[in-house]
Amino acid sequence: MLKQNVYIANFKELYEIFNEIKSALNFNVFEINDLDLQNFIKLNNKNLKYSLIITSHKKTNFKIKTIDSKEVLIFENLPISLNSLIEKINIFLLKLKYRSQSEIIIKNYVINLNNRKIYNRSTNTKLTEKEIQLILFLFYEEIPQKVSKLQSEIWNYANNLDTHTVETHIYRLRKKIENVFGDDNFILSSEKGYHL
Repeated sequence: MLKQNVYIANFKELYEIFNEIKSALNFNVFEINDLDLQNFIKLNNKNLKYSLIITSHKKTNFKIKTIDSKEVLIFENLPISLNSLIEKINIFLLKLKYRSQSEIIIKNYVINLNNRKIYNRSTNTKLTEKEIQLILFLFYEEIPQKVSKLQSEIWNYANNLDTHTVETHIYRLRKKIENVFGDDNFILSSEKGYHL
């Protein structure tokens, strides 16, 4: 299992402690030296998506924040024991990992597999299980897919069955996305098949 990354900025003492016990940690630890934190985030944004940054903004507290997330974990009751700090970091990383496995970014949307919703910045709508399967199949295949392939992979139908079911589902899904988000280019069709 790959370890998640924790970046420690402008907090040399904490980095040195973690570096001493790194073999016992469930996460990798890196120090950010002599770099402006915002520039570091900007340069490494893709690599930091499900990582944690720990920085000391005041002598009285740590602030731990994730990249591309509104979640912030603040330690207000200091001092804190090292075991408690590591436990809180591990719990936070578990939440990040869970979220990363349950949310998929497709085009301008986020699909949450747990609550079966598709979001953009301003609105969201529920999806059925088949709609999610269809979107994910088209997303991961990356090339246009014929109706017969969608029938066999998503509906487990034989090739000689009527294509009406697939086309009806795609039509309804396109209408749902268009009505809620005003997007009529989410699922595209061509002679080669359907694609995102």
